[in-house]
Amino acid sequence: MGARCRIKDMDSGTSVERQLYILSLLAQSARGYTLQEIINQLQRSGIEATRRMVTRDLDSISRNFFVYEEEQGGKTVYKADKYAVSSMDFTMPQMISLYYVKEMLKADRPHGVAKEAADIIDTILGQMPALSQAALAEVEKMIKVVPLTGTGEQDLDAAVLEEVQRAARDCKSIEVLYTSFSSGETQKRLFDPYVLEVRDGCWHVIGHCHLRGSVRDLRISRIKEAGLTKKGFTVPVGFYEQYRRTRFDKMAGEELQEVEVEFTGTAARLIAEYHADKADSIKQEDGRLLFYKKTALMPDLVQWLLSFGPEAKVLKPARLADDILKQAQEIAGLYSKQDGI
Repeated sequence: MGARCRIKDMDSGTSVERQLYILSLLAQSARGYTLQEIINQLQRSGIEATRRMVTRDLDSISRNFFVYEEEQGGKTVYKADKYAVSSMDFTMPQMISLYYVKEMLKADRPHGVAKEAADIIDTILGQMPALSQAALAEVEKMIKVVPLTGTGEQDLDAAVLEEVQRAARDCKSIEVLYTSFSSGETQKRLFDPYVLEVRDGCWHVIGHCHLRGSVRDLRISRIKEAGLTKKGFTVPVGFYEQYRRTRFDKMAGEELQEVEVEFTGTAARLIAEYHADKADSIKQEDGRLLFYKKTALMPDLVQWLLSFGPEAKVLKPARLADDILKQAQEIAGLYSKQDGI
């Protein structure tokens, strides 16, 4: 049985979009706005708004921000106290956390959500009191943050991203022109975008592909064209949790296998310290580490295991062990004495 679309009352703009706009509008005006003036401002910005929507939004905003009513000339106006960052100071752990977030966002700053988040952090840090500014300078000398690696989204089309986001938000199928990673072939597809995911600094959309008849993960930078349709869909209950179980790292499959690997030597220590989160469970005994994971057998799993060389031995399944052996033999062939090495 399918789940209802997760975001309600979308119209032409989300309720979150309206609420952020309303909060910004009220916080920047000392005189306030009547209900009708708020509606007019929203509509002029291309955001659909009715009295019912805006009244409900104001009620929702007031639960978290100081939004209040005031009588002026026989009319009710709405006001909000502007959020004043300059009056805030931070403890050293809080300062380090803000600095950490700012540095982690650096690699993703060129696009969308990351840029907005980075700008907010910069605003907060830039308006701190002088003493906190001096402390921040010391933090920057003391701590260096290495952002997530990845090629970034140089080819990301902002218009395509916005269309995919709109389709996911409204639970509408989308027609895309997509270039496959595995085949390099570009095809038209009808796609139900269940969820968007930012992984290694790159946007992905995960959902049902009508061309393949199954769940697929599309990297949005490989979508050349996107167009919203009128066809609706529902997101299956527990979809994302189930999907994540079929993915080892970047690639997902459909058939799950019980994987058991024995790591020894340096690899055992590396797994325990840096890769333990990839396992469902691990067990250490006699200087070796047993790694257990239920996942689909995808190429990125094979490449990951090969990176540990002879210190990783696949105990099961036999199919995965055979794949590793075959690739190891092909690698050995590249460096055989017959090639003059």
